[in-house]
Amino acid sequence: MNTTSPQPRPDDAARSVTSVDDDSPIVEGRAPLSEAEIDRLRHELYRLVSDTRPTVAVEPIVHIQSRTRVGGEALARFPGSASTQEWFNTADALGLKTELEMRIIEEVVRNTTVGRGFISVNVSPETLLDPRCLPLLSSADGAELVVEMTDHESVPSLSLLRPHLDAIRDAGVRVAVHVSSFGTEITRLLMLANPDVVKLDPPLSAAIVAGGHQTAAARNFFSYCRRHGVFIVAVGVGDGDLAKLHDAGADAVQGRSLSIG
Repeated sequence: MNTTSPQPRPDDAARSVTSVDDDSPIVEGRAPLSEAEIDRLRHELYRLVSDTRPTVAVEPIVHIQSRTRVGGEALARFPGSASTQEWFNTADALGLKTELEMRIIEEVVRNTTVGRGFISVNVSPETLLDPRCLPLLSSADGAELVVEMTDHESVPSLSLLRPHLDAIRDAGVRVAVHVSSFGTEITRLLMLANPDVVKLDPPLSAAIVAGGHQTAAARNFFSYCRRHGVFIVAVGVGDGDLAKLHDAGADAVQGRSLSIG
């Protein structure tokens, strides 16, 4: 008789941590987990996340005026049915977020094709501060890498993060920020990161198409980007949105429903 305890599947791992971190049972109707069960599950989740190597798919970025591809964003893909966000949430809960991001950067560096425009990869400020990050980014010989920070992350102080961003630029890697609003916190982020590229969140892109670029905050945002030569990419858009986005100030678009690129 097989007495080996069943092991969680990779796609189960990314769904379990939330239940572990509160008093709710993982399965409805079941008593809360014991401390021993929690420890065992954490160990298995740690092993699954740390041993998993993601693959990378590239979503094209297309210049609006020329209708030509100018780059792409590296999107992580994981085995099993759990979403990418579930995997990142799991890694974050286990203190493995930086390790997972480093694995994704490794895949991007290994598979980047020179001459296909720039390739952006999402990196948290915490990972940028890791001493392994800069040498890894610098190893992409000849490739146009862009490090993309998300604005919902906990951004460290200017004195802590700015030297790392300067070192990344000195290595030939550009910096991008992904923004979800035109608020004052975004202005602070732009001043902190001094980005080469700004990526507009899909809801923000949709708001612009609907006329949201007419607000004072939006006008200030686009004015800042124009003054500082920032390349603006609108994400999550379709072919019918290009004219309005270009009129608002966007330079390029990225989206699954685009027929160009």
